[in-house]
Amino acid sequence: MFALALSLVVSSDLLIWTEKFPAALTEMSGLQMTRLRPSVRFWAHNDSGDSARLFAFGLHGETLGPAEGIPLKGAKNVDWEDLTFDGKNLWVSDLGNNGNKRKDLGVYRFPEPDPLKVKEITNWTFLPVAYPDQKAFPPDQFKFDSEAIFFWKGKLHVLTKQRFGKGPLPLDGTVCYRLDSTRADKTNVLTRLDSREELGGWVTAADVSPNGKKLALLCHAPFSSVWVIDLGDPAKPLSGTSRQYKFTGGKQCEAITWWGDGSVMISNEQRQMFKLAVR
Repeated sequence: MFALALSLVVSSDLLIWTEKFPAALTEMSGLQMTRLRPSVRFWAHNDSGDSARLFAFGLHGETLGPAEGIPLKGAKNVDWEDLTFDGKNLWVSDLGNNGNKRKDLGVYRFPEPDPLKVKEITNWTFLPVAYPDQKAFPPDQFKFDSEAIFFWKGKLHVLTKQRFGKGPLPLDGTVCYRLDSTRADKTNVLTRLDSREELGGWVTAADVSPNGKKLALLCHAPFSSVWVIDLGDPAKPLSGTSRQYKFTGGKQCEAITWWGDGSVMISNEQRQMFKLAVR
């Protein structure tokens, strides 16, 4: 049984800024607040169709480092969907899989760079991954797409974005997997952990609070909301006490990161950012 508190929030009260991001950051899909460099508030990246590059910007959207972003030299953005941080390294998810037929899924890992000093990232590692329960490419049910990752208890976690059958409509729920091996020379098969239904839409981003006690899930379609789940059992990260915060006018919300332990920052693909108080 999940404990639930429902809060309705009007997004016009949350809007922080718009059209102030780096000009080349046109379809923001991943967002992460840095915890190493006070002068750099956020890292972000574009969705598929862009090159493999990161953008750094400050509290008010001001560009830090190269205006065209910092490329991951030699990497590919097949379908980058989320960004997370483990205390030292940034992780970029190349797990977008709209057609559920990709066999080249993986994540990039590299030490957080200084955008004021680095013009390109060369010390990245690509870790190939696969779902343990996907047997067909594509399967009859599209349940092996992901737009959300988070780092907790020393491990990367992956949350799925699911559809009804093979169609475009969202399936209400998600499955959580964990990356238990980090081999670069062979496929790392994910460990299936937990699942959750009745989220009110599919999961498009996730992040763990700085104190490691709460998981924020950003959901989109048919409405926008943030779920905050109290973390406890490492084998069941989605099963703790939870609270849902709905908001309107968020458009296509794709990225989330914690701002301290009492609020989250949300961004959409229309170059807007919102701040939402949660508990």
